[in-house]
Formats: sequence, structure tokens, C-alpha cells
Amino acid sequence: EEPALHLLEGLALLELHRPDESVQAFSDALTAADALLALAPGNVAALQARALALSGLAATAGDPDRAAQAAQAFTRAHAVTHAAGVAANTRRLLNAIASHDQSGTLAEVRAAQNP
Repeated sequence: EEPALHLLEGLALLELHRPDESVQAFSDALTAADALLALAPGNVAALQARALALSGLAATAGDPDRAAQAAQAFTRAHAVTHAAGVAANTRRLLNAIASHDQSGTLAEVRAAQNP
């Protein structure tokens, strides 16, 4: 739950136009997700949170390297589950993050997640 809470905090901060603070929340989500994945590499919630946290970091910084990492993380998460509910939730959160992507860094990532 911790990675998801940090992720939602980051998204809320983006919605409040506080991108600098959202970077810390997305970084915290990434760290928490990585800690869970070290214990259980197939943890679907942690994989989702990791991919979305990387997307948040890419969007806030306009960082194509983070966007590429996010794309890889989404591929890894998709390899673990194809559940429709998980995919829909992931798309919804990614679209919310991408709405703050001023540089278009997440365009390809978003297109791949929104077939």
C-alpha cells in the first residue's frame, strides 16, 4: 500500500500545481515499490506503482530516460498480469499523470497503454 499512497500523493500534488513536491512523492513511491519488488518480484501493485512513479518523474522533469524506464516497467507489469481491472486502473492513473506532461515526454508510453 505504501507505494500506492506515495503515488497518489504525487498525483494530488501535480493537480495542486506543486510539481517540485510531487517529485519527492513519486521518488518515495519508486523507492517503496522497489523495496517490495526485492521481496516479491511479481507483486502486481508494486509493479504498477513503479511504472506510474517513473511516469510521474518523467512528466515532471520532461525526462525521456525516465519515460523509457517507465515503458520498460509497464512491459514488466504487463508480463505479470493482463487483468482488465488492473489495466484500466493503470491507464486511468497514467492519463491523469500525462495530463501534466507539458513536454510530451510520455506520449509513446501513453499510446502503448491506451490501445
